[in-house]
Parts: sequence; structure tokens; C-alpha cells
Amino acid sequence: MQTSPALKDISEHSLRQMLAAKLSLTFCTDNRLMSHTTVVRELTLALENFAIAPDQLKDIIAYGFKRSFYYHPYSRKRKWVRQIIDYYETLEKKFGIA
Repeated sequence: MQTSPALKDISEHSLRQMLAAKLSLTFCTDNRLMSHTTVVRELTLALENFAIAPDQLKDIIAYGFKRSFYYHPYSRKRKWVRQIIDYYETLEKKFGIA
């Protein structure tokens, strides 16, 4: 919302349309110090204000890691992302989400 001052309420954010269109998206804080935010805060805002299904949330989080800068070879990044997804799935089972 900070990058689009025309938005007066989070319900006006285009995230709802992006989710409905099943776009590949992720959450980014861009500049945490200037925006006074964290990834957890951004995720919390989204979850509290938009209907995000558990499978959509998993995809959003995985996409963030898949599209992040990683300074090692691509094959190593794929292993790293796989570890993250495996851990996420462990948490899903632990908390009864899967």
C-alpha cells in the first residue's frame, strides 16, 4: 500500500484479483527499514485480509524462494528450494494442514 498511495484500504489492493487469476506471486518487503515492515507482517496482512487457501500460501512462499537471488550454481539452488519445500511440508503435517 505504501508504494501505491491511491489505495486507502487494503481491501482495494489488487492481490485479490491476482489470487483469483492464479498468478505466480510472492511477498516482498523491498526496503524493510524505510517501509517499517517484515515478511511476516506482509504475510499476516495478506492472510487476515484475503482468502488465501493453504495450497496457495505454500505456492506463494515457495515461489519467493524459487525466484530469489542465489549466488551458487542453479543445481545447488534447486536442492536448497527442495529442502525448504520439504521442511514446509513437515510443518504442514505437524500442524494438520496437509
